[in-house]
Amino acid sequence: MDKELSFKAVFLGVLMAVVLGAANAYLGMKAGLTVAATFPAAVVAMAALRPFRGIILEENVARTAGSVGEALVAGAIFTIPAFVIAGAWEELHYWESTLIMLIGGLLGVLFIIILRRTLVVESDLPFPESVAAAEIHKAGQGGQTGAGFVFRAMGLAGVWELFKNSNGVHFIADTTSRFFDFSRSTIRIAEQEISYRGDLHLAAPAVSPALMGVGFIVGTRVSAVLFAGAVTGWLVLVPLAIFLNPSFGSAVGSDLASEVWLRQVRPLAVGTMIVAAFYTLYNLRSSLAAGIGKAIKNVGASTGAALDRTEVDVSFRKTATGVGVAAVATFLPFESTAAMFVGGLFRLALDRLLDRRKASTEERVRSENVGTLLSSGLIAGESLMAVALAFVVLGGDFVPAVAALRARLAGITPSYPLGLAIYPVLGYLFVWLPLHKMREKGLASVRLE
Repeated sequence: MDKELSFKAVFLGVLMAVVLGAANAYLGMKAGLTVAATFPAAVVAMAALRPFRGIILEENVARTAGSVGEALVAGAIFTIPAFVIAGAWEELHYWESTLIMLIGGLLGVLFIIILRRTLVVESDLPFPESVAAAEIHKAGQGGQTGAGFVFRAMGLAGVWELFKNSNGVHFIADTTSRFFDFSRSTIRIAEQEISYRGDLHLAAPAVSPALMGVGFIVGTRVSAVLFAGAVTGWLVLVPLAIFLNPSFGSAVGSDLASEVWLRQVRPLAVGTMIVAAFYTLYNLRSSLAAGIGKAIKNVGASTGAALDRTEVDVSFRKTATGVGVAAVATFLPFESTAAMFVGGLFRLALDRLLDRRKASTEERVRSENVGTLLSSGLIAGESLMAVALAFVVLGGDFVPAVAALRARLAGITPSYPLGLAIYPVLGYLFVWLPLHKMREKGLASVRLE
């Protein structure tokens, strides 16, 4: 019997969980959402284990462990900062946060044991994420992994972030904005004159390969919805809130617009997300009840026949005990959603060109997969470079040479027009290259959802 739970598979999985988790933590706090790490983890696992004669089961173990980092980080960055925002914590507490993530991760693993059959095995979903990842591993057995797309895109995005990040060689400005001040309006109400004024704060799309990669992955519809939320917040709600508060007076300006967005508009978005979370749980009520009920029903039951090891779940008694122990123990900036919308437009252009060329289903899926792998590499490259530069900043407190270099680079004035050069490059990566590769044999032809 092949041994998939080997040291090299677990070690690679943990390493990818740390790296991809750090990348998604940066992306999530910047863009407000994370992207699945399953597919880049699958590609990296195939490329890394091949020289060590890794089998497909080891690749699957490494990929699964690597993708967990993204899921765990997503749960952390969207909840733990709420303690600070709500005033429960004055600052982030490292050990308490680590314990929360540890308990949350364990609960997730234990609950998926209980709900695996209902939500995965017996589900009628045509292409669940893990099924698509399995097809990537199968396609990789023929020699083509797609790792080149991921690593080249990572290199490009990493170099770009080095010149765009304020902690690096800051030649490129991420965005540019302009403030438009409206003229004053005065009306007389109850024998009292009240003066109103407002403003409009416009920003250009961020020149971020990672954000545009997110837009390409989620597609035109989702990126357009995200952008519509930012347009509603920044171009409707913020000017309206300023106009309806005459007490702001002469304080109107870009700083006030940002403050209104932070203090009044974003809480509205938080409320909608809370409602959406309860609505999702409500829609899952039948599946959750069926999975837990079936697990309880099978306690102590005997099949009377030897089952394949992949059909045997951990005992419900052990799982329930673990759950009990563990249990005891418009929201986004305008420039970010605009960049994701640009990525969605690249995806729309690719779809239209595929229609015009009458691409077959297999060719269409293959070209979309190339774009998805490139997007994953861009996201990982930019995010990891930002994380690395953050460590460089921390190192400046201990290494005088690093502090001196950062002081010398601080005089550079970044240029947004220079950053516009990334758009034709991404147009090539998201549109022309997938079209060119759609007839290339050996690439996975199962859609990476």
